[in-house]
Amino acid sequence: MRREDYADLFRQRLSGYGSYVAEVAAALNETSDIVYSPIEPLLVPWPWFRGRVVLGGDARIPSRRISPKAPAMAAEDGYVLAREMLADERAA
Repeated sequence: MRREDYADLFRQRLSGYGSYVAEVAAALNETSDIVYSPIEPLLVPWPWFRGRVVLGGDARIPSRRISPKAPAMAAEDGYVLAREMLADERAA
């Protein structure tokens, strides 16, 4: 696929959405800064811990550096880890 075709592809993929997404799609053109690359899934197999070391965020579920998911996953992992550690303390 050529870079010049990215805007058309993106508009097609967003065609089912309304509101601000439709506005963004309508504003796309050949000069829009669109990053397009295949997504390659990668998941570190379970368990994500060994002894006192735990993998979280990008270390456990790597994602593309341009993805906003990475910080959200890291924050969620930290929250869940803290919650589980506190639950273990209360149970002891």
